[in-house]
Formats: sequence, structure tokens, C-alpha cells
Amino acid sequence: MLDTPRVFLDTSVLIAALFSSKGASAEILKLARSGELEIFISQHVIEETRKTLHLKGTQLLPVFEGILKTKIFNVLPNPSKKEIDLSKLIVKDEKDVPILAIAMQEKVDYLVTLDRKDFIDDTTVAKKSRLKILTPGAFVKRRNMKMGNRT
Repeated sequence: MLDTPRVFLDTSVLIAALFSSKGASAEILKLARSGELEIFISQHVIEETRKTLHLKGTQLLPVFEGILKTKIFNVLPNPSKKEIDLSKLIVKDEKDVPILAIAMQEKVDYLVTLDRKDFIDDTTVAKKSRLKILTPGAFVKRRNMKMGNRT
């Protein structure tokens, strides 16, 4: 039996899952609900998601709060100062520092994000952080390949 992957989700993935129940981001949440993934988020991600939903003026904030109550997420405290300082040397955008820091601190198997510019396209971030950084679509595809295309 395969080990349960430990996956850190950034805010962009949560927002995408809330706005579309058919995309790869939503599929990741479904996999977590069925126990096939261990999902991690941080207090920072929760706060950022709430703020984004509020600013977009959607009715999705109660949906997000409901998902939080299902306990499919392992909610981590914000990263240590040591991890923040290390992450500042790796990722260029200041707003991404806490995301990278907590993923590194927790030693997750994957950091899943839709932030192409700062995480996916800048391959030095994955190399320096020693994290596998994927988009939701790439993660789901990789997972399905490992599972023998069973979905």
C-alpha cells in the first residue's frame, strides 16, 4: 500500500476549490475527505483565504468555514522566525515567504499552488527548498499515475 501523501495547500488552491467543484483543486479536497491525502494548511493560509473571499464579495466564506469544521485539514501554526528567515533567501515575493516557510518546516511531500510566477516557473525555489512544488492539475495527474490511473 502506498503511503498517504502529505500535501500543503496554499491559498490559491483553496480559493480555486471553492469557486469550482470540478477542477483539480476541488479534486484534492475530495481525496482528502476520503483519506487518500493528508492535507496541511497554516493559520496564515486560513487568514489569507478569509480575507480574499471577503474582498471578492462572494457568499463562499460560510462554505469555507464549514469545510474548516470538517477537519480535513491539519492546521499548522505560523512558521518560526528561523524558517521565515530561511525562506526569504529562497522565494522572491514577500507574501509567499510564510507559505514556503511552513511547508519546509513541516517537511511535506508536496506544496500545491497555482502561483506559477513565484513557485512553479522559478525552479530554483523547489531545488533550494527541497520540496516538490506542483499545480493542482499536475499533482492530481501524478497521483493518478501512481495509483495506476484509478480514480
